[in-house]
Amino acid sequence: GFAVASKNVINGCIGAIDGWIVKIRKPRRWKDLRGGDPATFFSRKGFFGINVQAIVDRKKRILYRNIIHRGAEHDSTAFKHSNFYEWLEKNWKKLAEKGLYFIGDSAYAIKSFLVTPFD
Repeated sequence: GFAVASKNVINGCIGAIDGWIVKIRKPRRWKDLRGGDPATFFSRKGFFGINVQAIVDRKKRILYRNIIHRGAEHDSTAFKHSNFYEWLEKNWKKLAEKGLYFIGDSAYAIKSFLVTPFD
């Protein structure tokens, strides 16, 4: 995994998470919004979009993806509202016992299962 690519500096890392905004057309019909306001799809990048969360392995293969959040949602919020996050919250000890964890950028909060940059 990541240990090989980093000469054992990142030992135990099983995936890297990040989010990005996929550009979409402005939602026009109320039923397209699942009961939401079109403004919730308008991202900080200045366009309408969907927030996609993905976890990849060292070879950039997708291990997990979540494509249900609106463009205005922050990466950490989108991740916290995913089923996978719920599973991690309940099962992080199983990963910790094996020395396994994920890495993410500063958009995410540090957790027992997620290592992020810190000062």
